[in-house]
Amino acid sequence: MTDPTPALPPGIPLDGYVLVKQDDLAPRCRDGIPPVTPQDAQDPPNPLLTVRQAAQQLSLSPSAVHNYISSHRLPVIRLGRAIRIQPADLADFISAHRQNGKDPCPT
Repeated sequence: MTDPTPALPPGIPLDGYVLVKQDDLAPRCRDGIPPVTPQDAQDPPNPLLTVRQAAQQLSLSPSAVHNYISSHRLPVIRLGRAIRIQPADLADFISAHRQNGKDPCPT
C-alpha cells in the first residue's frame, strides 16, 4: 500500500502546515547555551516555587507571602505576571527570620 500524500519537498505548505526535514528539528546551541533536553524539562535541577507553594512551606497564607514580596523582603523572579521564588531565596528568608529560642523573660 502506498502513501496517498504526494511527496513534497521540505518547506512547501500543506494545509496550513510546513514540511521540515528531520535535521531541522535537532536541538541546537545558540549563543553557547546548550539546548534543553526532554530529561532537563522533566527533572529541573532546582525548580522554582509558586507563591502558593512558598506559602505552604512557610505555613502562611499566599497574601502574607505577597506582603513579604511587595516589601522587598523576599526576592522573586517575575515572568510576565507570574511570580516565582527560588528555593535558595526561600531558605535564606527562613534563616534570616530564625530566632535563637531564648526565653525573653528568664525567671
